[in-house]
Amino acid sequence: MINKQYNSSKYGFTALIAVILLASGIMAISLSSTASVIAYSDSINLREYRIQANLNADSCLEVSKIIVSKNYFVNGTSTIQSLNCEIYFQNSFSGNVHVNVIANFFCIKIMRSVFLGVDEDGHIYEI
Repeated sequence: MINKQYNSSKYGFTALIAVILLASGIMAISLSSTASVIAYSDSINLREYRIQANLNADSCLEVSKIIVSKNYFVNGTSTIQSLNCEIYFQNSFSGNVHVNVIANFFCIKIMRSVFLGVDEDGHIYEI
């Protein structure tokens, strides 16, 4: 009877170690798959943020063209809160305006620049 108790406790210890090893292996696999899913979703989000920041910068450039067409003597800085961008005007007062746009979207910063010219008829064109 003493032998049977000794043998059953030996098999119980082996079974316990096997269960612990299997559980730690499954946990390691699940953690690595979770980390890869998080990295993938983060890359998708950053891609979407970059696209949105580029669209905001393009929209700010279009707004800057409208601002220059309404006021040929614009100079300085303007901010558009809805697009979260800043427009910097550098006017030479000789018919040329250099426009710099910086658009921010969730810590992604996009910069655009354009030279605008104004002809005698008041039409705006890109140089």
